[in-house]
Amino acid sequence: MGDVFSVGFFLLSFFICLTILVCLIKRWGDKTTLYCLPIKWVELKWIVLAYLANLVLVVGFIFFTTVLGKVHDNTSSLSFFQHLETSGFLYIVLFWLSTTFTQPLLEEILFRGIILGSLEKYSHIVAIILSAVLFGFAHDGEMLSQHLVSGIVLGILYIKRRNLYSCVVVHGLMNATVTCLFFLAT
Repeated sequence: MGDVFSVGFFLLSFFICLTILVCLIKRWGDKTTLYCLPIKWVELKWIVLAYLANLVLVVGFIFFTTVLGKVHDNTSSLSFFQHLETSGFLYIVLFWLSTTFTQPLLEEILFRGIILGSLEKYSHIVAIILSAVLFGFAHDGEMLSQHLVSGIVLGILYIKRRNLYSCVVVHGLMNATVTCLFFLAT
């Protein structure tokens, strides 16, 4: 019964996120760079660079904070992935689609497109930092986290390229990498 409830809850939250995403695109689609969806080769260079920088900085951040004694408690994440392994195929596919495509798109529209885009008229640095802090809070409830680091990298990428698509791809690649690493760890 618990697995049926879990799949039902996940489907409901997936479609709620999808509905919010559609509403955001309809409302702010013309104010963001969503019209740049076809990828250009010059963007591929920036995507690879930002992904690698993000990966190195996040791993470095986790290592550095672990050395300083702030050990990350990944037990809830690991138990979630262990539960995910025993879930049905549909649940795993929906989880993968959500973390790799839907969530990055929704989060990039919100944090880079809307929040950073609204604040950058005051200062690029303030806009990047504030949107990254909010991004970190949304993920961890902490100001200082690996999500803050990712938020800064994604903010710089958005300011440099003026393209949400690149941010969505890098974010999706990071989520896919983390998901694969957690599956390997369980």
